[in-house]
Amino acid sequence: MTVPPSDESLLAEFLRGRKQPFALLVKRYELPLLNFIYRYTHDREESEDIFQETFMRVARRARSFNPQMTFKTWLYTIALNLCRTRAKKRLNMPFLASEQPGADREEKSCFELSAAPESLPEMPLSGKELAGRIAEAVNSLSAKHREVFILYQYQNFSYEEIARLLNRPLGTIKSQMHYAVAYMKEKLKDLTGGSETENSEEP
Repeated sequence: MTVPPSDESLLAEFLRGRKQPFALLVKRYELPLLNFIYRYTHDREESEDIFQETFMRVARRARSFNPQMTFKTWLYTIALNLCRTRAKKRLNMPFLASEQPGADREEKSCFELSAAPESLPEMPLSGKELAGRIAEAVNSLSAKHREVFILYQYQNFSYEEIARLLNRPLGTIKSQMHYAVAYMKEKLKDLTGGSETENSEEP
């Protein structure tokens, strides 16, 4: 079985003057990065603009890539900074959308991650109704908690990767994720069938 080339090796090939490796990087991250940006902007056209601008910056700054970072972390750092810049120009912008570009199937609960150390119980709703309730709950998180929650639960970043991406201490990231999950449990307790007595203090 052929092992696909790493992101870093594709970027190195691009720096040697080959265009195909860069096209492979764009294709590899098209869906996950577009989804991440769309959850931030809630606007399909703007999401596509930011996606294109992200890879334009990757192309322009490829030689400045720090090999001590992963390409994925570097890529999402660029995209997140662009999203934040756009967000400053728009007031009361929702962070999480209940629909995703290119997703014509039912929305899967963001808590159905088997490897996640912190998650919610299964909920009886499914599809758009569940996605809408989750979206509403995540939208009500503060910006710093939303960023951590989205990167961990939706984009499968590790705590260590998120700490590097957001330039926050690892302990802070873990604390913010713990708070976000406790907050979500409280917001969705009517769906989980329980009541949350634990009330984590916001870090």
